[in-house]
Amino acid sequence: MLDSVMVSDSIEFLWARALFEKSTTLEHKRGNMTVCPDSREGRDVAIYNKRGVSRICKMGNQVVNFKYGDMRGKYVYNGQTLIEIVSTYTTVRDLTSVLKEIAKHINYRFQETRDMREQNNDRTIEKMIDVAPYKFLDCRITQFSTIGTLRPGQNCGKFRHQPDSEYVTTGCYQVTLDGKLDILLPGTRLTIPVHISRIHYLYCPLTYMAVIGRLIDPRASRITK
Repeated sequence: MLDSVMVSDSIEFLWARALFEKSTTLEHKRGNMTVCPDSREGRDVAIYNKRGVSRICKMGNQVVNFKYGDMRGKYVYNGQTLIEIVSTYTTVRDLTSVLKEIAKHINYRFQETRDMREQNNDRTIEKMIDVAPYKFLDCRITQFSTIGTLRPGQNCGKFRHQPDSEYVTTGCYQVTLDGKLDILLPGTRLTIPVHISRIHYLYCPLTYMAVIGRLIDPRASRITK
């Protein structure tokens, strides 16, 4: 069924491909931003917020290609620390939106969140960026306000304006699911976290939802292929 429908970059589509161990790229959506992580490995470390809720933090330099609107580029992070963003161009508004998605992805200041629900913790992280996006980039507020005027090759903190930046996707991999039902690239430690309890409630094409709905058995907490 998955092979007979149009390819989608939704996380639900990628999860369904992994469920059936179908080949796919690692491209998927994070909010309004499309990303495709490089297939390099890293070390997983558990972190906890003030309510004891855990998330996995990826240690080791990780590279993620992204596109958002007309922006094309990549970002590099290690653990909860942003190392660099390289992009074709930006505006304060667009970059702030991108920073929110990146901050949620790398669990920026997650230990300061106080909710049991993932969505609320993500909203808290977004508010941190709204209040002080320049701190995430390690630049001054006056620099951040003029970031749209950067010339090619110039930096503003951890952001670099590179007009020839491109959005690069990976080749196809036969992904699968790990014991936590996250997407796993076999032979590596690369995982794409998916909160399985939210799969039913997130938007995805009805074709995929019908398939997923029949495969998840909440009473047994398992997936039947």
